[in-house]
Amino acid sequence: MDDDKVKRRGVLGLIASGVAALALPLRGRATTWGPGDWPAHFATLSAGAILIDSRGGRLHFWAADGVGYHEFPCRLPQAADLRRRGRTEVVRKLVGPTWRPTPAMFAADPALPRRVSAGPDNPFGSHALCLGWRGYRIHGAPEEPGAALHGGLGCYGLSNAEVAALFREVGIGTPVQVI
Repeated sequence: MDDDKVKRRGVLGLIASGVAALALPLRGRATTWGPGDWPAHFATLSAGAILIDSRGGRLHFWAADGVGYHEFPCRLPQAADLRRRGRTEVVRKLVGPTWRPTPAMFAADPALPRRVSAGPDNPFGSHALCLGWRGYRIHGAPEEPGAALHGGLGCYGLSNAEVAALFREVGIGTPVQVI
């Protein structure tokens, strides 16, 4: 075999293995979305848009002006059967929401309080964006930054600081897509 052919095959082999090596860390990870990626999921930004990437545990928000973009780590619903996918919208905004456990929560732990008003011990945190799906919210959490990310039954959680920032920018009717 000719020396040039051996060198070419060697170089092509190195290139192929380099490309494969670059792809390895991406296996099993979610697609990364960015400021210009909203058209892949929304027809317009007239009311802003929220995309929750349940595979990557990220919430993406695009402002109605098309310029503002924020990305947050997002706690996902704990139970796999409650991880809905699809489209909904923000139907209500609450400052200092009251938390009430569901009947299923009481069955699992009868010692739970009947309600927790606004304050540092409230599982909903400081703010909540109620979604069109009954019982689903994007809300804050009383945990400290860096705490393990986990969600409620049908909720998507952000830190209190993050949900407060999002709350200021999101309006009623903002479309939400969970993928």
